[in-house]
Amino acid sequence: MTGLIAAIGALLLLGGAAVEARPARLQPLRRAATAAPAQPQPQGNGACGFSAQGYNYDLSALMGTDLLGSDGGSHYQYYLSVCGALSSSAASTCVEIEPDSSVCQEQVQGGSQWFDLGNWDPSTPPQWSFINASAPAFGAQYQLYGAQQCWAVLGMPQPYITTVQFQCAPKQGAVNVQHNPQSCEFTFVVPTPQACPSSPPGPPPPAPPAPGCSWNGYDMSSLKGTDLVGSDGTPYYTYYLAVCGALSSSAASTCVQIEPVSSVCQSEVQGGRQWFDLGNWNPSATPQWSFIDASAPALGVQYQLVGAQQCWARGYVQPYQTTVQFQCARAQGAVMIQHKSGTCDFTVVVPTPLACPPIPPPAKECSWNGYDLSSLMGTDLVGSDGGSQYAYYLSVCGALNSSATSTCGQVNAEASACQIQVQGGVQTFDLGNWDASAAPQWSYINANVPAVGIQYQLTGATQCWAQGGSAQPFQTTVQFQCASAQGKGFKVQHDATGCNVTFIISTPLACPAPA
Repeated sequence: MTGLIAAIGALLLLGGAAVEARPARLQPLRRAATAAPAQPQPQGNGACGFSAQGYNYDLSALMGTDLLGSDGGSHYQYYLSVCGALSSSAASTCVEIEPDSSVCQEQVQGGSQWFDLGNWDPSTPPQWSFINASAPAFGAQYQLYGAQQCWAVLGMPQPYITTVQFQCAPKQGAVNVQHNPQSCEFTFVVPTPQACPSSPPGPPPPAPPAPGCSWNGYDMSSLKGTDLVGSDGTPYYTYYLAVCGALSSSAASTCVQIEPVSSVCQSEVQGGRQWFDLGNWNPSATPQWSFIDASAPALGVQYQLVGAQQCWARGYVQPYQTTVQFQCARAQGAVMIQHKSGTCDFTVVVPTPLACPPIPPPAKECSWNGYDLSSLMGTDLVGSDGGSQYAYYLSVCGALNSSATSTCGQVNAEASACQIQVQGGVQTFDLGNWDASAAPQWSYINANVPAVGIQYQLTGATQCWAQGGSAQPFQTTVQFQCASAQGKGFKVQHDATGCNVTFIISTPLACPAPA
């Protein structure tokens, strides 16, 4: 009886090892592309390989030597025997557990345990399949079942399930092991030129290009045709984006092997070598565009893409969702990636002047009652309130259009009078807008003394909180005061509320014509 109790205790210890905490992996948890069985079912080809749909794979050269693998951590060592049972002395304990053991995990830190992850039964070898049936050139795989040592699911022992993937690569690479700690499934990835099929059918014709890359007056067509490289600010991943189309560069070729219309892709460059299809471009059903913020169209435009079902961030597999944003900027900038851990959602940010709304056309004229200010149009004027905390800008009879005032245009594309904080913070205030379809009313500065000059009024954004604690729009009066010479810039005056502003421009253009 004592011996029976000891044997049961040993079995419980062996089973319990399968659920102990494993090293944390980068979020989100992911797997390689979902296995897709080839149609028709591939048949064996020699000792280790298969043929299907005109593609021939032969992995026999990898047989006979146990391969070592890693999951990127230091707790475990992995062993793989391709198309056979393990045979090396290092993996002898695995074979003691199960003579047909073909895939094995050894604990090397925090204990010393062995787990039989998959067996090779020579009388009934496993079935092969493409890794991705829509991209056979990506490689081939088979699935193995191991010992009933896994307690990760539902608190009961289950067999381990291991998928051995042979991914097409220009040279033999290290074996990479992928595993979701909440499951009993492993994936062993073997990069190898042996997985590049021979005698495949001719390449399919390239997908027709998208009919365009524009929406609502915004045209991104000049960004098409060249894969853009992005970063999430860490050294772990590199990202690739093809604007309005599928990736085409050699650097992103593995992404296209996963999915021929892959448009956004993530490549792991540290801790392993995996690829994730974050979004696809379907030329027959292109995505819907929208403003990034419907209440602030000047921020830019965006579209959304759906990628491969490779994301396990929420504990079950689902597709990636990627929003590609084109944000208004003065110059083309680096592509930035935003991602919240624990989700399958990514945002790709492309700063570009192409996402800035077109500048409204200037008024055809800038005159009133015999006064003509047209020669002041087209160049943004700079003003001062006598201090150093703010800079002021004015476009006479039109919208601001200089690079210095680009943030004003982001607040409102028709901003004509603007205030920018340059000390003690960075804020932009839209003091007045020029609506070309409904230009403001002109008047004399002093109806009793017309020779003083003329003026018009503008209404700006609702950004002023000076009175009563409620927001109200800025009101700006632009005065053209008669002077013998053109003044440099203009002077700025605020009333006691701070919500009413006066811009004063000294100019001979505001002097009445002699009688």
